[in-house]
Amino acid sequence: MQYSKFYSGHVASVLTLTLNTQACTAGGAGEVFGETINGFALVPAHRDGRLGPQLKPAPPECQPSQASANPAAAPKATVNRCGLLLGANGIQAVGVTLDNFVQPLSGLAGGLVVNRTGLTGAYELRLDIESPDLRATGDASGADTRNVFTAVREQLGLKLEPEKILVPVLVVDAIQRPSEN
Repeated sequence: MQYSKFYSGHVASVLTLTLNTQACTAGGAGEVFGETINGFALVPAHRDGRLGPQLKPAPPECQPSQASANPAAAPKATVNRCGLLLGANGIQAVGVTLDNFVQPLSGLAGGLVVNRTGLTGAYELRLDIESPDLRATGDASGADTRNVFTAVREQLGLKLEPEKILVPVLVVDAIQRPSEN
């Protein structure tokens, strides 16, 4: 049997809903089950709870509860500086939860990263790294490459620990085209 795996919980949830809907109308069959993969847990690096110099709570205008509670009361800014930017030198984010931050961090860490910090709310962060994979030239000779694991610890006060992660996997057994009504 040939099947495709999708390792994102959001993708698996959407595909499960889609599969269930199509199974009722078009004649499809499949199932979602859990599989354990190697990944990383993002956890606090310091027992006292202090954060790194480049991780701090987001400004009020980028806090989800403030922005959605009363949009008219929010200051009128010409530029919205809230969001996430993945660039050649790392990640910059303002008003982003750590649950959202781990998605681009997964690509840099080389495996799925889950947020186990216990930190809630939106944050402003800057993770400076230099990776040969992110540079346009592709020439890594003589580069002072900053390891993403070291950068996360030193700059954010967090660390990446190896962890076995249970992820949903969608297996599509069969699918048929909808019949003409």
